[in-house]
Amino acid sequence: MYRLSLIIVFLFSQVLFSQSSSSLQINGGFISKRMSSLGLNTSVQYNHKIDEGLELYGYFGYAAWDLYNITIEYNQIYYKCPVEDSHDLVSVFSGVRKYFKQTSWFEPFLEIEVGYLYLTYNSYKYFRASNTGNQVGFYPDYGSLKVNFEHLFGVGLGAGIIHTMSGGLSIVFAYKLNTYINKNYNGFFSKRGTFSLFNVGFNYKI
Repeated sequence: MYRLSLIIVFLFSQVLFSQSSSSLQINGGFISKRMSSLGLNTSVQYNHKIDEGLELYGYFGYAAWDLYNITIEYNQIYYKCPVEDSHDLVSVFSGVRKYFKQTSWFEPFLEIEVGYLYLTYNSYKYFRASNTGNQVGFYPDYGSLKVNFEHLFGVGLGAGIIHTMSGGLSIVFAYKLNTYINKNYNGFFSKRGTFSLFNVGFNYKI
C-alpha cells in the first residue's frame, strides 16, 4: 500500500510543479492520538490553484510524541501502562482543498489527502509488580526494548479557515483527522492508527 501512496504523491507533484506556483504554507501545532501523550507537528506545504475555489497541494511533515499506553484489567481493576515511547512520524502527502463562500473575515475550506508515512518508535513488554504497600501496578520492562520501523499508507480529511492579511500573506487555522494502515493495524480509522492534527499556518503567495 505504501508503494501506491508514493506513486500517487509523485503524480500529484508532477501536476503541481509542471505549472506556475501558487502559494507556500508553513504549518505547526499539536498531534493527538488516543491513549498517547500529546505531541508536536510541523509541515511545509505547496499549494497550486487549478480552478476557482479548488487547489491541489502537497506537503512534507514531521511529528513527534512520546508515550503510548495500554489498559490492563486485573482483578476487575483497570491499570494503565506505557508500552511504547519516542515516536517519530515523517509524512509525504498530496491532496485537494475546496474553498467555500468567503465571509468578511475568513474563507472556509475542506481537504482530502493521501500519502506515505514512515513511523519509528520503541516498544516494550510489561510486568506486574507490587510496592511496599502491596499495591499492584503494571510497568514497562525496559530490558525488552525493541526499535520499530514501519512504512504506512495514509488518508486524511481536514477542515479549516484562511484569513487574508496584507502583502500576499494569509493565516490558516486547520484541523486534520488522519489514519494509517499496514498489516499491524485494523483498517482505516482504527484506534491505533488514527490521529488528529491541530495546526496554525502562514500561507504566502509566490
